[in-house]
Amino acid sequence: MSSAHRTKETYRRAFAKTDFVRDKHYSELIYNGRREFTPEDLLIELAAIDPVTTSLLVVAHNPPVLELMLLLAKEIPHSLRKFHYRLGAAYVLALPDDRPVGLKRYEVVSSYLPS
Repeated sequence: MSSAHRTKETYRRAFAKTDFVRDKHYSELIYNGRREFTPEDLLIELAAIDPVTTSLLVVAHNPPVLELMLLLAKEIPHSLRKFHYRLGAAYVLALPDDRPVGLKRYEVVSSYLPS
């Protein structure tokens, strides 16, 4: 099963029937089945979705999601310090309201680590 299929299945099982997500976007650039992508590619895609989005949930799989967190987190959470992004884990970064996400460091304000 491709990463795109796994990610869509993760979204469907975890969020599709909740009020948590109002809209969804799948990236054909990232999940094209022809090439690997970098955390920077993912960041460019996130910024392009909607520059005025005030909150954004990213459902993705490793290694890019871990690499993106290591790139963006001001302080690496203890749970990520051994370069391991636990299955089902979620981290919340505080982004400024007046700028799209970019290649900067952001404070990790919350996390969820399944037991």
